[in-house]
Amino acid sequence: MLNFTVGPVMSSDAVREIGKENVPYFRTSEFSALMLENEKLVKKFAKASDESRVVFITGSGTASMEATVMNVLTKQDKVLIVNGGSFGQRFVQICKIHDIPHTEIKLEAGKTLTEQDLVPYNNKDYTGFIVNMDETSTGVLYDMKLISRFCKNNNMMLIVDAISSFLADEFDMKELGADVMITGSQKALACPPGISIIVLSQKALYRV
Repeated sequence: MLNFTVGPVMSSDAVREIGKENVPYFRTSEFSALMLENEKLVKKFAKASDESRVVFITGSGTASMEATVMNVLTKQDKVLIVNGGSFGQRFVQICKIHDIPHTEIKLEAGKTLTEQDLVPYNNKDYTGFIVNMDETSTGVLYDMKLISRFCKNNNMMLIVDAISSFLADEFDMKELGADVMITGSQKALACPPGISIIVLSQKALYRV
């Protein structure tokens, strides 16, 4: 049976073969070398800066979404969240749970974010911007260059959930000035589910 869902996607024979092998004990140089190689590759694929670091979470994409909100943001922040579907709404719920001050940019289902949508929030002292790059619940891919310009002009941290878009759509973390990128093993990486990944810029690392 062929699986054409957005994830978990089918893994290749080579990946499944590796999955059958024993996992090296984590207090060994072999395991350390493996994880450092993983970090190097993720940074390369995300086009992240050399100073960035990668965190591997043994949990779902939502686990990394929450870990990011808990560790990068504080109650002194003032955050904009693009809410165009169920995954944008998930970030809203996470920020509510952790008392992060936030404002929703509420979009109609299936509608993309436009420059006009951002005008009311210009120069309003917002400190962070959260977006699900690909809102898969409605099938909308947001214009990251538009969002990047807005964040740079307003000196805002940019947190990007790229769980469904990483490696499937163009993403240049350094060029966009993104401070956090989140993805998952079960999407375009085509690995088994259970691992989510957070890439942190130097600025995000300082906040953590």
